[in-house]
Amino acid sequence: MRVCAVITSRYGSTRLPGKALMNIEGKPLLQRVVERTRQAMVDNVIVATTFGDYRIQDFCKDNHIQYSLGETDDILGRLYWASKEYSILVRVWGDCPLVSPELINMVLYEYTKRPDGYWANTGWPVGLNIAVMGTDLLTEKHRELATPQDREWFHKYMMDCDGTYNLANYEDQSGMNLSVNTLEDLEFIRKVYRTYDNPTWENAVELLMQGS
Repeated sequence: MRVCAVITSRYGSTRLPGKALMNIEGKPLLQRVVERTRQAMVDNVIVATTFGDYRIQDFCKDNHIQYSLGETDDILGRLYWASKEYSILVRVWGDCPLVSPELINMVLYEYTKRPDGYWANTGWPVGLNIAVMGTDLLTEKHRELATPQDREWFHKYMMDCDGTYNLANYEDQSGMNLSVNTLEDLEFIRKVYRTYDNPTWENAVELLMQGS
């Protein structure tokens, strides 16, 4: 059973264009996400970007990161084409430079107990989102879903479906944000990386609780 982690990322994000390659203490945001994802129990990490997104493509080529291409608004299609040679898909969001390899492993472990469905973690801060599913189910949804909205917002669609399982946090921290959608978010993440050597998401929560 080969596991592929797919990071969805594009340069022209709506809220903060270019954020994928913005610097976080010496490394682009996307590189931070890739490096942390590679620490999890996955066989490969692939960046799923879009046709014509040459900045992301060139970055991946220069840094020996595998990538695949798809339509901008078709997240489902991008996940499908990136992971079709694998048995299990781990989805990671490209604006999450504090993604936790330990949390990826936890969701993967839960998936092995019920491999028939879609697994996600709930109750963690925004920016630690993980989703896991078998590529057989992904293929089924790729063939079945025709509505552009369902294909673009595939995670939301699956979270509303039967056969979706949640790994719930011991306390609800979903009101905290550790993702990067604004320049303010980016500056906070930069501070986390300046403050801690190889920071964890718990380190970031500590700074948030201090009012940073």
